[in-house]
Amino acid sequence: MGNSEEAARWLKQARIDFESAENNLGFKSYELVCFLSHQIAEKSLKALLYSIGLRPFGHSLRDLLNQIIKNKMQLTLEIPVECAIELDKHYIPTRYPDAFVSGIPHEYYTEKNAKDCLNWSKKILNLAKNYLKNIKEN
Repeated sequence: MGNSEEAARWLKQARIDFESAENNLGFKSYELVCFLSHQIAEKSLKALLYSIGLRPFGHSLRDLLNQIIKNKMQLTLEIPVECAIELDKHYIPTRYPDAFVSGIPHEYYTEKNAKDCLNWSKKILNLAKNYLKNIKEN
């Protein structure tokens, strides 16, 4: 039995994170946009897993996708796997200065990086929103 209430909580936070990421794009905090994009996708995928009664664990989007595929959710073919794989690359280096030989993450991330990440996370967020909406309606 799914946990629609918990799924809704996770999706709500993903939506708020998306708004924050859009705002940070305007502040040119590109590394933060990339990190938040990962968070948006993670929370969206976890919402999907909660909706089918699972308790998701971990931060790897690829692993969360594998859980979704393993449980044969009908949306598996729609999930942009390449988006998840790309976003996983931004989970750690966006936050820690020692992820790079010199400088800080803020100096390494570009507007293009941020926009790409935001677009990838939006695809996953929209997929989760639509899936949960359909469950609620049926």
